[in-house]
Amino acid sequence: MNQGTEKRESNLCTANRSPRVKAMQSIGCISVLALVSACGGGGGGGDGSSPPSANSLAQICTKGNPYVADASSRTTVGTFLDEQKWVNAYLNERYLWYKNMPTNVQASDAKYNIYTSNGSVFQYGQSLTKYFYALLNANKTSSGKDVDEFSFLTSTAAWNQYDNSVELGYGISVTGTVGSSSGVLISYVYPGSSGDTAGFKRGDRIVSIDGYSAASTNVNVGTAFNNALHPTTTTSHTFTLSRSGTSLSITATPKTETLKQVEHKVLTNGTQKVGYLLFNSHVLSAEPDLIAAATSFKNQNVTDIVIDMRYNGGGYLSVASALSYSVAGAAKTAGKAFETLTYNDKRGKDNFAFPFYDTSSSGASLPSLNMTRAFVLASDNTCSASEAVVNSLRGVGVNVQLIGATTCGKPYGFVAQDNCGVTYGAMEFVGFNAKNEQVSPDGMAPNCAAGDDLTHALGDNREAMLSVALGMQQGLTCAQAQQSVSALGSNVQRGLGTLLGGKLERPAWTSNKFIDAKTR
Repeated sequence: MNQGTEKRESNLCTANRSPRVKAMQSIGCISVLALVSACGGGGGGGDGSSPPSANSLAQICTKGNPYVADASSRTTVGTFLDEQKWVNAYLNERYLWYKNMPTNVQASDAKYNIYTSNGSVFQYGQSLTKYFYALLNANKTSSGKDVDEFSFLTSTAAWNQYDNSVELGYGISVTGTVGSSSGVLISYVYPGSSGDTAGFKRGDRIVSIDGYSAASTNVNVGTAFNNALHPTTTTSHTFTLSRSGTSLSITATPKTETLKQVEHKVLTNGTQKVGYLLFNSHVLSAEPDLIAAATSFKNQNVTDIVIDMRYNGGGYLSVASALSYSVAGAAKTAGKAFETLTYNDKRGKDNFAFPFYDTSSSGASLPSLNMTRAFVLASDNTCSASEAVVNSLRGVGVNVQLIGATTCGKPYGFVAQDNCGVTYGAMEFVGFNAKNEQVSPDGMAPNCAAGDDLTHALGDNREAMLSVALGMQQGLTCAQAQQSVSALGSNVQRGLGTLLGGKLERPAWTSNKFIDAKTR
């Protein structure tokens, strides 16, 4: 759900700690009257005491917590310190890097108990966000990236929407930067979405929104763009677009809608049939469409498959497993693990081999395509469960040719945990394929580089990434396939930028892989 099904919050705040934190979606900056007990001493995270269990502290919530109505189980009224204690206990028990948690974080510190300037209103969202991120592993990888770029918290309401592939918006995704020469372009429009109905097209350049020019470097422009592209209300916005040199205006009203995450078609490439699968999110609602796609490919005797996951930030490992089973087939996956999940040393008993599923979550049988190779289209937005598909297929001997750009680099996952209407996703495990290989934290490099070509529709044989894949499928070398794309004159966009003053439409916390607490 790049760009869409991942939900937005109003007045989002970001802990001022590091680029990792600034990239994460937090809970809203909602205030709580200061008359509630919001702070106190202790709370773990450096006082040397053994924290109580998370279970014993669960669902004891700050009086006035604006999210508590969405809690997953019965709550009782407590203080903000109670919620801080739960966070500390949860991380100490479940966090993959619990040994690397800072020892100098005090729950009573004023920077984790924030009030308005006159001291009358407690800033719940800011306080909880800063406390949570302060406890995370701050170490760097050898390349200088944060070891933990992915742990997050968000409202449980937002998480539940994401989990159900629901969004308030237009069903469009964007790429580019306000105030830059690259501008802001529409990279994808979900079929059947309100944006599709309104007339947005892939490749449209957004000239302005509500009169604010995308060419301006004024920070207010970035705010206006993000307010329109990350809507929290159903207020209409007017977009001025440039399409093939022609200016047009579209007024669009955000709607809450379920987005279709899968598209497929069979392409004729020379004398062969190639299955093209566009897959945008590993959500459970995608399973019926994945089965329909694999069935179509099997019935039409496709000889190869191209899986387009350039915009797929991850999701359920069970869905990734089912897709991988269909591609590789029963013989290659028999008796092998899709991914072995390894937890911290306190949780050795939780380590287990996640299987290749031959049925969907509803029990429907999955077609077995028995592919010996697969072409995967990827970008820096290809993350987590999508990377697990590539890694798992390679683990059982499928020749996966990765085409595009280096992926995001996330071998970690979690089980979502709700407390007091806030959902936490601290990284809990690292995954290994059947050859005991994990995805590099620096990402998976492409076998052949190609950019996102916004001048052609996804699934069009002439689109740059797909054209490279089809060329290699016909026996061309990477260089020969790239040369063929250059001859087409495609307008390639290399890498996905960020909007000034905010983020792309895809919140970073949705770039994850996770398992349900009740894995089948």
